[in-house]
Amino acid sequence: MLSVNAINQLAPDAASLKAGREQGKLTKWLASGIQKDMVWGEIQGSGKAPYRTAVDLRGPAYHCSCPSRKFPCKHSLGLLFVAAEAGLATAEPPAWVVEWNHKRTAAQEKKAAPEQAPTEADSPERAAERELAAAKRAARRNKLASEGLAQLQLWLEDLLDQGLAWVQAQPDGFWQDAVARLTNTQLGGIARMVEDSHHAAHSGDGWAARLLGELSRLHLLCRASARVDVLDEAHAAELRFLLGAAVSRDVLLARDGVRGTWQVLVRIFEVSDALRTYRHWLWCQQTGQLAQVFEFAAGAQPLDTSLPAGATFDGELVFYPGRSLRALIKTRTPTAAPLRIPNPPEEAALQSVLDQATALWAVQPWLRHVPALFKATPRADLGGFVDHQGRFLAWPKTFANAWQLLALSGGRPLTVFGELQASGFAPMTAIALDPAQRWVQRFER
Repeated sequence: MLSVNAINQLAPDAASLKAGREQGKLTKWLASGIQKDMVWGEIQGSGKAPYRTAVDLRGPAYHCSCPSRKFPCKHSLGLLFVAAEAGLATAEPPAWVVEWNHKRTAAQEKKAAPEQAPTEADSPERAAERELAAAKRAARRNKLASEGLAQLQLWLEDLLDQGLAWVQAQPDGFWQDAVARLTNTQLGGIARMVEDSHHAAHSGDGWAARLLGELSRLHLLCRASARVDVLDEAHAAELRFLLGAAVSRDVLLARDGVRGTWQVLVRIFEVSDALRTYRHWLWCQQTGQLAQVFEFAAGAQPLDTSLPAGATFDGELVFYPGRSLRALIKTRTPTAAPLRIPNPPEEAALQSVLDQATALWAVQPWLRHVPALFKATPRADLGGFVDHQGRFLAWPKTFANAWQLLALSGGRPLTVFGELQASGFAPMTAIALDPAQRWVQRFER
């Protein structure tokens, strides 16, 4: 059974967690039960028929007949809170639960099944057809990307002709139109860079320098895309990813990966248009390797929530080409290995972390997030962290968890993980363990 702390980490946002708490009272549920790892229940919603909710704790995986597009929805969270706090009676699951579980299991088995080798009947002809179809898709994608980049180059030239002050005065629609054009040409990664420029234009003191930096990255990308075939492998891989031509999942999973016990340092929830994303930072207990793993869901598609911060598993990760540390999970099995506190070496002081990030941005300016793992002491009087060398790194002025950092630290150094971004450092996790080997502080967004 999941603990209350683990359920809190499953919530997609603070509003869902609050609403889930309100649904987490046994008296609200018209029927409920549990059998092994499956819990279910029926709860009255705004319609005539009650909503049917089920959760498979092994994932966890969720089902609810409510219209919410959040996964888990407030009813799934409420059911989990009831199971953890009030308890549910053991019972045989109703037919609708059995049917959902069978369909989900069949879909998982189909997804996990290895691709069958081509039979003699479909071999060279079918293989040729697949290659031709792939070539046509690539040509269509390249044509769209070229059109999108040409439009972006003209937009940048017109924008800079007008001046930064004019740019800052433009309404939201000015930026949204540019984002929509890039999205329509399948350049979602570049569209997010335009969104970053929009945020920089309204980021307070120093906005002009930040905006110019973001626009310069876009201009450099337009120029570099014309030379992608002559760039070194790492640069070319990052560019192709932004241009929508990343290495395919199947090709990547055929490669050898990095095996170990992986620990989720933080899970970040992001929304862009109809696409919802979990971005996870993982840390390998044996090697200290960091990895960035993504989960995506569009529309009503459920978002995989099985990797909350603090989750640990034995597995193999395969890394994409380039310097972003982006990876796919190739194999994953539960483990009884205890959580550990990453222990950065003495030389991983703040100056070293900043120097490494600067060097990385110098050769790969399109990286949006650079991980930072260090040991330092939070200082309220300075508004940031101080390491053993006396180096200082500020946290954002809007950072709301400073008092928790101070309470957790007690004046002693903490292991801290966060991201260095164009706008500064974003603290995400301050890691310490209580006697039950649970993390006691996280600042997920």
